[in-house]
Amino acid sequence: MDQLDGLFMKTPDKGKRAISLIHSLSAIFLTIILIFVGVSVLSTNGLNQVKQQFDNLSEKALPLSLNNAALTQDVLEQVKLLNYGTQLESTDELEQTRQRITQLVEQSNQKIENLFAIASELGNAVTPEQRELLGQKIVELQRSTQAILAFQSQILAMSAGIDKEVAGFRYAISTLGQEMNRISLLFTQNNPSSADAATRVVTAASSLESAFLMLMMQTDLNKANGEYRQMRNRYASINLAYDQFEEWHPEISEFPSFTAPYDMVKTGFKQDGVVRQIIARLEIATKQREELAKAAVLANQTTQILSAISTTAEG
Repeated sequence: MDQLDGLFMKTPDKGKRAISLIHSLSAIFLTIILIFVGVSVLSTNGLNQVKQQFDNLSEKALPLSLNNAALTQDVLEQVKLLNYGTQLESTDELEQTRQRITQLVEQSNQKIENLFAIASELGNAVTPEQRELLGQKIVELQRSTQAILAFQSQILAMSAGIDKEVAGFRYAISTLGQEMNRISLLFTQNNPSSADAATRVVTAASSLESAFLMLMMQTDLNKANGEYRQMRNRYASINLAYDQFEEWHPEISEFPSFTAPYDMVKTGFKQDGVVRQIIARLEIATKQREELAKAAVLANQTTQILSAISTTAEG
């Protein structure tokens, strides 16, 4: 009897423990549900932020970067065409290259306007300093471009004039020595002094021809000026030796086979003669190379500014 009473006394405790277990499980499930809901809400907010950033990149930053990439390509293509233009030997080809560069400049100006328009929507994508510096570099690049093309036009025009005269001048130099050598045989057999003068004319004429060929091949202005000084010295030697020969044999003035090429050589050494024209052309070519190097630096600086702007916009 006592055992039965003990059993009935324990039954209510077990019921209480069962109810407590149910409450605990319910609390756990409720907590799990709340966690999932919280994670879901946070994920949704995170996705919305990512979507907003992506939309901003797609609508503004990405077009700006693409615009800058196209502008960079135009600038590099412009410098490439300038390099090509300095090697042209035809005015028609130069004009075609000039037109293509003009198109690139117009395209670049339009892309710069697009850049500033997009940047204004992004706020601080382009600082006032970058805007001013970019505009400055573009203007300087266009000035260099015009100068380089103008130099090439001058070089082509001068080359056309030089080509017309250079063959005659070289022929005159080579003929000068040959004719003096032939004429001296008629007069100098019994006159060592006039024979010496004739020999000096022949020798100086030969050296003059060699110096002229070296001048024609020079691309360095300093070396070309050195060759020019050598030519002037040889020319002075010819004049001196000829004057001495003429004192002994004034009848040499009656030999057009010598006087004609001699006059051509004199003409070649005038201020507007072929020799000075060659030096002047090389002076222009030197300025053109310097301007081309400057254009390459400006193009590099421009692309660096564009790259910095794109990086800022994407950030």
